Amino acid sequence: MSKWRNFVENNNDEGVQKIVMEIERVEKELDRGNMEISEELYQLGINIIETTRRLNGNDADMLYEKLEELDEKLDILIGKKFGAFMRGKRESLGITLLELRNRTRISQSYMSRVELAQRGAPNIATVQRIARAMNIPLVDFLEGAGIDLGIKSKDGTVSVERLLKNNKTSLQNMGKEMTDEQKEKLVDIIDYLSNAPWGEDKRMELLDVLSLVDDFKKSI
Repeated sequence: MSKWRNFVENNNDEGVQKIVMEIERVEKELDRGNMEISEELYQLGINIIETTRRLNGNDADMLYEKLEELDEKLDILIGKKFGAFMRGKRESLGITLLELRNRTRISQSYMSRVELAQRGAPNIATVQRIARAMNIPLVDFLEGAGIDLGIKSKDGTVSVERLLKNNKTSLQNMGKEMTDEQKEKLVDIIDYLSNAPWGEDKRMELLDVLSLVDDFKKSI
Protein backbone atom coordinates (compact mmCIF):
# COMPACT_ATOMS: atom_id res chain seq x y z
CA MET A 1 0.00 0.00 0.00
CA SER A 2 1.36 3.43 -0.91
CA LYS A 3 2.14 5.99 1.75
CA TRP A 4 -0.67 8.22 0.43
CA ARG A 5 -3.25 5.43 0.39
CA ASN A 6 -2.27 4.42 3.91
CA PHE A 7 -2.70 8.03 5.03
CA VAL A 8 -6.14 8.29 3.39
CA GLU A 9 -7.47 5.06 4.86
CA ASN A 10 -6.21 5.68 8.40
CA ASN A 11 -7.08 9.35 8.84
CA ASN A 12 -10.53 9.97 10.33
CA ASP A 13 -10.37 13.76 10.51
CA GLU A 14 -13.46 15.14 8.74
CA GLY A 15 -11.62 18.18 7.37
CA VAL A 16 -8.82 16.01 6.00
CA GLN A 17 -11.31 13.64 4.36
CA LYS A 18 -12.94 16.60 2.57
CA ILE A 19 -9.53 17.71 1.30
CA VAL A 20 -8.73 14.15 0.19
CA MET A 21 -11.95 14.05 -1.86
CA GLU A 22 -10.98 17.34 -3.54
CA ILE A 23 -7.45 16.08 -4.19
CA GLU A 24 -8.64 12.84 -5.78
CA ARG A 25 -11.17 14.65 -7.98
CA VAL A 26 -8.52 17.13 -9.20
CA GLU A 27 -6.04 14.30 -9.77
CA LYS A 28 -8.54 12.43 -11.95
CA GLU A 29 -9.03 15.54 -14.08
CA LEU A 30 -5.27 15.98 -14.46
CA ASP A 31 -4.87 12.31 -15.40
CA ARG A 32 -7.47 12.92 -18.13
CA GLY A 33 -5.32 15.78 -19.44
CA ASN A 34 -7.64 18.56 -18.24
CA MET A 35 -5.54 21.73 -17.96
CA GLU A 36 -8.56 23.88 -17.11
CA ILE A 37 -8.37 22.54 -13.56
CA SER A 38 -5.66 25.09 -12.64
CA GLU A 39 -8.03 27.44 -10.78
CA GLU A 40 -9.40 24.55 -8.75
CA LEU A 41 -5.86 23.41 -7.97
CA TYR A 42 -5.09 26.91 -6.73
CA GLN A 43 -8.20 26.88 -4.51
CA LEU A 44 -7.23 23.42 -3.28
CA GLY A 45 -3.89 24.83 -2.15
CA ILE A 46 -5.70 27.53 -0.15
CA ASN A 47 -7.98 24.93 1.43
CA ILE A 48 -4.98 22.80 2.38
CA ILE A 49 -3.28 25.77 4.03
CA GLU A 50 -6.41 26.49 6.09
CA THR A 51 -6.85 22.83 7.05
CA THR A 52 -3.23 22.17 8.02
CA ARG A 53 -3.20 24.97 10.60
CA ARG A 54 -4.75 22.57 13.10
CA LEU A 55 -3.03 19.33 12.00
CA ASN A 56 0.11 17.67 13.28
CA GLY A 57 3.27 17.99 11.22
CA ASN A 58 3.12 14.56 9.56
CA ASP A 59 -0.45 14.97 8.30
CA ALA A 60 0.27 18.47 7.02
CA ASP A 61 3.43 17.28 5.24
CA MET A 62 1.49 14.50 3.53
CA LEU A 63 -1.09 16.94 2.14
CA TYR A 64 1.60 19.35 0.94
CA GLU A 65 3.52 16.52 -0.74
CA LYS A 66 0.38 15.50 -2.60
CA LEU A 67 -0.24 19.11 -3.65
CA GLU A 68 3.30 19.32 -5.05
CA GLU A 69 2.68 16.10 -6.98
CA LEU A 70 -0.47 17.59 -8.53
CA ASP A 71 1.42 20.80 -9.39
CA GLU A 72 4.06 18.73 -11.18
CA LYS A 73 1.38 16.89 -13.17
CA LEU A 74 -0.12 20.21 -14.26
CA ASP A 75 3.32 21.55 -15.23
CA ILE A 76 3.92 18.49 -17.41
CA LEU A 77 0.56 18.94 -19.15
CA ILE A 78 1.22 22.63 -19.75
CA GLY A 79 4.72 21.88 -21.07
CA LYS A 80 3.40 19.30 -23.56
CA LYS A 81 0.64 21.53 -24.91
CA PHE A 82 2.86 24.62 -25.00
CA GLY A 83 5.63 22.78 -26.86
CA ALA A 84 3.23 21.29 -29.41
CA PHE A 85 1.58 24.68 -30.05
CA MET A 86 4.90 26.51 -30.35
CA ARG A 87 6.27 23.99 -32.82
CA GLY A 88 3.07 23.89 -34.86
CA LYS A 89 2.82 27.67 -35.03
CA ARG A 90 6.50 28.09 -35.89
CA GLU A 91 6.33 25.52 -38.69
CA SER A 92 3.07 26.96 -40.07
CA LEU A 93 4.83 30.34 -40.35
CA GLY A 94 7.82 28.74 -42.09
CA ILE A 95 10.25 29.80 -39.35
CA THR A 96 13.16 27.49 -38.54
CA LEU A 97 14.55 27.13 -35.03
CA LEU A 98 17.72 28.83 -36.23
CA GLU A 99 15.72 31.83 -37.49
CA LEU A 100 13.81 31.95 -34.22
CA ARG A 101 17.07 31.89 -32.30
CA ASN A 102 18.37 34.82 -34.35
CA ARG A 103 15.17 36.79 -33.71
CA THR A 104 14.93 36.05 -29.98
CA ARG A 105 18.55 35.47 -28.93
CA ILE A 106 17.29 32.40 -27.06
CA SER A 107 19.29 29.16 -27.28
CA GLN A 108 18.19 26.97 -30.19
CA SER A 109 18.69 23.79 -28.12
CA TYR A 110 16.57 25.23 -25.30
CA MET A 111 13.69 26.03 -27.67
CA SER A 112 13.96 22.58 -29.23
CA ARG A 113 13.65 20.97 -25.80
CA VAL A 114 10.63 23.16 -25.03
CA GLU A 115 8.94 22.08 -28.27
CA LEU A 116 9.60 18.42 -27.47
CA ALA A 117 8.23 18.89 -23.90
CA GLN A 118 11.63 18.01 -22.46
CA ARG A 119 11.45 21.30 -20.60
CA GLY A 120 8.51 22.99 -18.92
CA ALA A 121 6.82 26.01 -20.47
CA PRO A 122 9.14 29.06 -20.36
CA ASN A 123 8.59 32.01 -18.04
CA ILE A 124 6.39 34.86 -19.25
CA ALA A 125 9.32 37.08 -20.33
CA THR A 126 10.71 34.32 -22.56
CA VAL A 127 7.27 33.55 -24.00
CA GLN A 128 6.86 37.23 -24.83
CA ARG A 129 10.10 37.24 -26.82
CA ILE A 130 9.05 34.13 -28.74
CA ALA A 131 5.56 35.49 -29.44
CA ARG A 132 6.98 38.82 -30.60
CA ALA A 133 9.42 37.04 -32.93
CA MET A 134 6.45 35.24 -34.51
CA ASN A 135 4.44 38.48 -34.63
CA ILE A 136 1.69 37.04 -32.43
CA PRO A 137 0.13 39.01 -29.53
CA LEU A 138 1.23 37.54 -26.21
CA VAL A 139 -2.31 36.83 -24.96
CA ASP A 140 -3.22 35.07 -28.24
CA PHE A 141 -0.03 33.00 -28.07
CA LEU A 142 -0.72 31.89 -24.50
CA GLU A 143 -4.37 31.13 -25.20
CA GLY A 144 -3.38 29.07 -28.24
CA ALA A 145 -0.97 27.14 -26.02
CA GLY A 146 -3.78 26.48 -23.56
CA ILE A 147 -2.46 28.74 -20.82
CA ASP A 148 -5.19 30.74 -19.12
CA LEU A 149 -4.05 34.07 -17.68
CA GLY A 150 -7.46 34.69 -16.19
CA ILE A 151 -7.98 37.71 -18.43
CA LYS A 152 -11.12 36.52 -20.17
CA SER A 153 -14.26 35.48 -18.36
CA LYS A 154 -16.36 32.47 -19.39
CA ASP A 155 -18.48 34.61 -21.73
CA GLY A 156 -15.33 35.76 -23.56
CA THR A 157 -15.35 39.34 -22.25
CA VAL A 158 -12.19 40.94 -20.90
CA SER A 159 -11.84 42.40 -17.42
CA VAL A 160 -10.04 45.77 -17.62
CA GLU A 161 -8.42 45.11 -14.25
CA ARG A 162 -7.04 41.73 -15.29
CA LEU A 163 -6.02 43.02 -18.71
CA LEU A 164 -3.95 45.80 -17.10
CA LYS A 165 -2.46 43.68 -14.34
CA ASN A 166 -1.57 40.63 -16.43
CA ASN A 167 0.13 42.48 -19.28
CA LYS A 168 2.94 44.92 -19.76
CA THR A 169 1.14 48.24 -20.23
CA SER A 170 2.32 51.73 -21.10
CA LEU A 171 0.77 55.13 -21.72
CA GLN A 172 1.82 56.94 -24.86
CA ASN A 173 3.06 60.04 -23.05
CA MET A 174 4.97 58.02 -20.44
CA GLY A 175 7.12 56.07 -22.87
CA LYS A 176 7.72 53.34 -20.30
CA GLU A 177 5.93 50.42 -18.70
CA MET A 178 3.36 51.24 -16.01
CA THR A 179 4.13 50.11 -12.48
CA ASP A 180 1.73 47.93 -10.47
CA GLU A 181 0.88 50.99 -8.35
CA GLN A 182 -0.03 53.04 -11.45
CA LYS A 183 -2.18 50.19 -12.79
CA GLU A 184 -4.02 49.96 -9.45
CA LYS A 185 -4.75 53.69 -9.46
CA LEU A 186 -5.96 53.62 -13.07
CA VAL A 187 -8.26 50.68 -12.24
CA ASP A 188 -9.60 52.70 -9.27
CA ILE A 189 -10.60 55.52 -11.65
CA ILE A 190 -12.29 53.11 -14.08
CA ASP A 191 -14.11 51.30 -11.26
CA TYR A 192 -15.38 54.57 -9.81
CA LEU A 193 -16.60 55.85 -13.18
CA SER A 194 -18.41 52.54 -13.75
CA ASN A 195 -20.07 52.27 -10.35
CA ALA A 196 -20.55 55.79 -8.98
CA PRO A 197 -24.11 57.18 -8.69
CA TRP A 198 -24.60 59.88 -11.31
CA GLY A 199 -27.52 62.12 -10.41
CA GLU A 200 -28.20 65.75 -11.32
CA ASP A 201 -25.89 67.16 -8.66
CA LYS A 202 -22.49 65.71 -9.48
CA ARG A 203 -20.27 67.95 -7.34
CA MET A 204 -19.25 65.25 -4.83
CA GLU A 205 -18.75 62.67 -7.56
CA LEU A 206 -16.58 65.04 -9.57
CA LEU A 207 -14.48 65.80 -6.49
CA ASP A 208 -13.99 62.06 -5.97
CA VAL A 209 -12.96 61.61 -9.61
CA LEU A 210 -10.51 64.52 -9.37
CA SER A 211 -9.02 63.03 -6.22
CA LEU A 212 -8.51 59.65 -7.92
CA VAL A 213 -7.01 61.34 -11.02
CA ASP A 214 -4.71 63.36 -8.76
CA ASP A 215 -3.51 60.16 -7.07
CA PHE A 216 -2.82 58.58 -10.45
CA LYS A 217 -0.97 61.63 -11.84
CA LYS A 218 1.23 61.79 -8.70
CA SER A 219 2.24 58.16 -9.28
CA ILE A 220 3.52 58.89 -12.81
